[in-house]
Amino acid sequence: MTEAMHHRNQKPQTTEDADLRYVNIAALTASASLKLQWQSQVEAVMAIERALPAMEVCIEPAVRALSHADGRLIGAGAGTSGRLVVQDFTELTPTFGWAPERRIGLMAGGKKAVFRSVEGAEDNKRAGEARIKALNPGPHDVVIGVAASGRTPFTIGAVEAARTAGAVTIAIANNAGSKLLDAAEFPIAIETGAEVISGSTRLKAGTVQKITLNMLSNQFMMGLGKVFEGRMVDMQATNEKLVKRAAKMVQDLTGCDEARAKDMLAATKGWIKPTVLMGRFNLSAEGATQILERHQGNLHSCVAALTPANN
Repeated sequence: MTEAMHHRNQKPQTTEDADLRYVNIAALTASASLKLQWQSQVEAVMAIERALPAMEVCIEPAVRALSHADGRLIGAGAGTSGRLVVQDFTELTPTFGWAPERRIGLMAGGKKAVFRSVEGAEDNKRAGEARIKALNPGPHDVVIGVAASGRTPFTIGAVEAARTAGAVTIAIANNAGSKLLDAAEFPIAIETGAEVISGSTRLKAGTVQKITLNMLSNQFMMGLGKVFEGRMVDMQATNEKLVKRAAKMVQDLTGCDEARAKDMLAATKGWIKPTVLMGRFNLSAEGATQILERHQGNLHSCVAALTPANN
């Protein structure tokens, strides 16, 4: 039996197992070691495909909840998982214009644990419950719990409390059959198996968690109308690079030149959606903004309503 066949015939490995393929990795040349690490990452990313159906079923309920003005996206995790949640949620504001008060990352050990490990914090289930209850969650909130092992007490406590309160609950774990997956209404298991460095779940598991969080939050934002023709039209142009990006978006979406794009953006105070309507339909800034407001900020609906062929 070849080594590859041997590994295929073994029972599925967990994130805490040791993989014999990597037992001598520290003794390898840098070239050989890097190749093994790359291969392991590719294997992990491929595992996401099997979880796509589980991801799909949570999208509509999550978007429906977040479409309410008081809907919040709340995440909970410890260690690497918690830091990835905080990172993904933080980036939703500049990327999609998602209000800061509507995205909350709960890190075991508190904010200080984002930069420094707080040992033992992840073992406190009651702390997770308390952190969620303090937010007074309800049916307009979406709570995502992330844990590689799927057995982190802090994260389980947070998800259980959120589900009891009626929030939409999603769990991401890298071991099937784990307690965290059982705690959520929408469990997403992505089995990444043993790590190159045994137990270091910032590697394969962390990579997959990052991708999964990106995919889910992107899909939520698309469902909320924050993406139009592949562009992030609710982006906040908060620096020179993003101002240029906004102008390029307007040029691409309206066919105008750079000077006209900048003039229109100035009239809308940098808001890309009404600027696109100005350029496409020769509207004033005020008129474009009013139409956008009538369509609850949905640029797709505005374009459909203003396009003659659809009238």
